[in-house]
Amino acid sequence: MDGSTYSGAIALTDGTPDDIMIFLICSVLNGNHVTSIFKPTEGTRYGSITGLIENIGPKIKTILIVMDQEDETLQEISKNMENFLSKHGCDYESNYDNKILHFSCTKGPRSFILLVVLNGLDQIDTQKHCIEDHLIFAGKYDCVDNSKSTWKTIPEPEKEIIITSLVNSSRSKLEKIFPQHFKAISLFKKYIDNPLI
Repeated sequence: MDGSTYSGAIALTDGTPDDIMIFLICSVLNGNHVTSIFKPTEGTRYGSITGLIENIGPKIKTILIVMDQEDETLQEISKNMENFLSKHGCDYESNYDNKILHFSCTKGPRSFILLVVLNGLDQIDTQKHCIEDHLIFAGKYDCVDNSKSTWKTIPEPEKEIIITSLVNSSRSKLEKIFPQHFKAISLFKKYIDNPLI
C-alpha cells in the first residue's frame, strides 16, 4: 500500500467481527476522507503488524491499529508496542488512556502518528478482552468464561439480530457500546485533518 490516495490507514489485527464493527463505526462518523482499511495477511495482534511500519507508503501520516486487549494490561501492551517500534528503528513519544495508545513516531525523515485502540469492555467479566465483549454487551448476554466463547454459543439468527440492531442504532447508543473506538476514530480524523498536530 503506497498511500498515493490515502492520508490514513486503519489496520485490523484480527478479522471478523472486528471488520464489521469498524466499518459500522466509520460509516456513522461519516467523515470526508478516503481511508484505507486493511487486514494484514500474516498473524494476529503483534504478529500482524510486524511489517506495517516498513510497508505503508510515505503519504500515510496517521495509522490506527485495532486489536483485542486479550489478557494483557494497557501498560503491558504499551511496553510491547514501544519494543516493536524500537525494533523497527522508530523514535517515539507515547501516552495512553482508556484503551487507546498514542505514539508520535519518527523513522528517518518520516513522521507519523500511530494510534492503537484495544477491543474490550472492563465491565465484561472475561478472561480475555476482545471485540466480542462489545457484542455480548449489546445483546445483553451474560459472559460465561470468556466473551469469545460466549459469542460462539449464540445461535446465528440471534447474532444477526444483534448486528442488525447495531447497524440501526443511533450514534449515542453505539458510543456506549464502542466508547474507545469512537474516541480513537475521532482522534484519527483529527490527525488526518491536521497532520502536524
